Amino acid sequence: MTIWAIALWLFSAGTSPQARVERLERSLLAPCCFKESIWRHRSDISTKMKLEVAGWVAAGKSDEEILAVYRERYGARVVVPPEPDPSPWVRIVPWLAALGGAVLVVRVLARWRSEGAEAAGSPLS
Repeated sequence: MTIWAIALWLFSAGTSPQARVERLERSLLAPCCFKESIWRHRSDISTKMKLEVAGWVAAGKSDEEILAVYRERYGARVVVPPEPDPSPWVRIVPWLAALGGAVLVVRVLARWRSEGAEAAGSPLS
């Protein structure tokens, strides 16, 4: 197997029809309330939309074609805007805070230990 064949296999594994259907269901809001994606919503219209999406994916329509049908039918509000990637700080700050807290705990414990050793070693008058 060549490198290109392996790369193609890995790329196609992430774009299975079921994965596409789920991604599309998560990116469409139920038009009855515009609050939940059809992936989670349990109304008749969302069930109908799920069946349509699965059928269109099986028929070979592209994601953009499917989303365009729903935009035309229900307006642009039905499509959930994609979430942007979080800033690198969102991933780094919690680790830095945990590290800073661990350093603070070690310093406080070391100080208490040294104060305890000094008190034990000093003669009482």
